[in-house]
Amino acid sequence: MPRFLTTDELIQQAEDILEDFDPANIWQDPEKVLSGISETEITLNKLKRANSENTAIISRLEKQLVILQTVTEVNPNYIILQNGFKLLKKESEKDDPSMAFSESVLNSINNSMQQIWGKDATNVPPGMLDDIKTFPDQVALILDIIRDKSSEKHYQEAMSLYEKQKQYLDTNSSDSFTDKINYTQENLKEIRKIVPRIASKKMIDEVEEKYSEVQQEITNFHKARLKAYQKWVLNKCTDAIAFKNEKKIFRNKDAYEMFDKYELARVDHSLLSPEVSSTFNHVMQKIIKELSGKDAFEIEIQMALTKKKTLEEF
Repeated sequence: MPRFLTTDELIQQAEDILEDFDPANIWQDPEKVLSGISETEITLNKLKRANSENTAIISRLEKQLVILQTVTEVNPNYIILQNGFKLLKKESEKDDPSMAFSESVLNSINNSMQQIWGKDATNVPPGMLDDIKTFPDQVALILDIIRDKSSEKHYQEAMSLYEKQKQYLDTNSSDSFTDKINYTQENLKEIRKIVPRIASKKMIDEVEEKYSEVQQEITNFHKARLKAYQKWVLNKCTDAIAFKNEKKIFRNKDAYEMFDKYELARVDHSLLSPEVSSTFNHVMQKIIKELSGKDAFEIEIQMALTKKKTLEEF
């Protein structure tokens, strides 16, 4: 029949267990953690049954038991962190790593981190806690490598389209503004398709910076095209007035000829700036002034029905 330990012997056993306990490193030995839980729990229960008044020893044993139990709860997630990091490290060593795979591993790591931080940090062994705290920075460094490698091909593809854009403008400077706008917009569509495949922030920033520059070029082309339209109208007006001034007597038929010869009916008044609109109206008043009411009305009808010259023709 086994001999029951006295209270003093139980206290000594408890002190030996506490002295042998290494909270900083015990988490590295899962078997020792499990045996420690069993040993601590048994001794703690015996002391309580013996009605020991040594509350300090009991309190220390209870704390040790909580720490050991926390290790067993945290350890599965800690293993996921370790395995996840190894997977990311291995992926980062590939020439063309998969961002989708890396993101799925990262999600697993983040979920495990949330599970771990859901525990009372004071019950996580210091060594284990310190190791876990280093994980985010380690993972971030590896992810940066993966993002850069997985983005390189797409980044180069986008930059080559920007280079193609530059070459087009350098070699086709005489093209119409509309051709330049259409070409540039199509180019930007292709670049915009590529951008979501770029995971590297640095590369995204460079591509987006270039994108903004090209968008500004399109804005400039639109402005230049509208300016070209104003110039076309002003030239028509200038030539029309010169035609009128050449006539010693400006008759009804001259007004008709002036209107037709200088394509004034093709002018889209809605596209004119206030200054050009004023000039155009001045020219039209010169024509209308020489016409009878009926003829003037016919001119107005022709103005309304004639197909206008569009911006897209510039």
